[in-house]
Amino acid sequence: MSVPVLAKTKSRAGLGWGGWLSAAFIALLLVCVFFPGLIAPGNPLAVDPGSGFQAPSAEHWFGTDESGRDTFTRLVHGTGDSLVIGVAATGIGLILAIILGIGSALGPRWLDFTLSRFIEVLFALPGIVLALLLITAIGPGVVTSTIAVGLATAPGYARMIRTQTVKIARSGYVEADRALGRTPGQILRRRILPNLVVPLFVIATLGIGQGVVWASSLSYLGLGVSPPSPEWGAMMNAGRTYLTSSAWWLTFFPGLAIILTAVSTTVLSRAISAASRRA
Repeated sequence: MSVPVLAKTKSRAGLGWGGWLSAAFIALLLVCVFFPGLIAPGNPLAVDPGSGFQAPSAEHWFGTDESGRDTFTRLVHGTGDSLVIGVAATGIGLILAIILGIGSALGPRWLDFTLSRFIEVLFALPGIVLALLLITAIGPGVVTSTIAVGLATAPGYARMIRTQTVKIARSGYVEADRALGRTPGQILRRRILPNLVVPLFVIATLGIGQGVVWASSLSYLGLGVSPPSPEWGAMMNAGRTYLTSSAWWLTFFPGLAIILTAVSTTVLSRAISAASRRA
């Protein structure tokens, strides 16, 4: 009787088929980032005017653009540009969120009130609108769009981190540490931060997909990476001009890559969160 119970417990502790499929897709993206030549050995910027606007075929899987550049090759090599922006923006957002969230949860009442109101004001604005406001004030560009996306995502992350920190701070083992005379710094290092590792990893996984979507949206609007870069949003920006000429593949495949990345990171983050709760 004990063997089936153990097998059932082990299966429920996994990521599930959706989580593993998402992890496999993300692993494929990482191969595209670090070893794009293994999948698409061509030059993403090499032009061939005589091969322009070729539909998807056995020779060009995802077709070619107006300059005869292979869309599949550009898509693979552009993975690095898109993910680096997403990772960098998530890192900026998380650093600011950790400062705001932990400071609000563990600080004195006046600091909690001030930071909470500040977070709520920022959270009231849609993230993409906040990013557009920041770019309008600072100016367009790759670095600017990355910082803008990072700052725009920080309020949402800060609220999640504050909620988790308050939950941990009210736990029995933290109360026991206070009774034993542990300093706030010791409690932060020994209890708060270690218990925030899994939530932070989940937020980061989710945030990378969100960062890729937002950064690509800004590039599509001409406020981020500019053509002829193979970044996915820039590819969509360049391809939208030719939608009326039936060159649908120029925007379809970059858009599909963005959607699959966002879905995969979302599913994986939820699978990790569910697995951590079951552990």
